[in-house]
Amino acid sequence: MRRQNRGRLGWLGLAVVGIGTVLNLVEFGLAVGVGQGILLPIAILALFDAALIAYVFMHLAQLWRPEA
Repeated sequence: MRRQNRGRLGWLGLAVVGIGTVLNLVEFGLAVGVGQGILLPIAILALFDAALIAYVFMHLAQLWRPEA
């Protein structure tokens, strides 16, 4: 792997960690601030966060792509 690709992948990882942190803070704020009736938006945010982590860090998309 070239040094340039590793640098870009490092920034992608940092961006995903940052986005995940923001999503978790929003989920927590909704849960604490709103109270009842907010379960569906919190679940959607949690699923988006989990999908982002699975795609970037667990390389889930490679299961369906042929190896190069």
